[in-house]
Amino acid sequence: MDKLYDCCWVELEGDMRPQLVIRKRLKPAIYAVGEWLYAECGSPLSHNPEAPRILSIQAPLGHGRRASR
Repeated sequence: MDKLYDCCWVELEGDMRPQLVIRKRLKPAIYAVGEWLYAECGSPLSHNPEAPRILSIQAPLGHGRRASR
């Protein structure tokens, strides 16, 4: 699976609608999908292991920014 980046859309397990990804301005990079927090690789952060699994990342057409490291 690709890495998450700011303003992309993801498909979550158990949810039929795409969800918007927002990069939090923290180091290391943390991404919010609704109430859930994920690492750049798409894994849920340790404090919310019950977060739904990301099934796919959908790149917007010409929008969004790659996360800086």
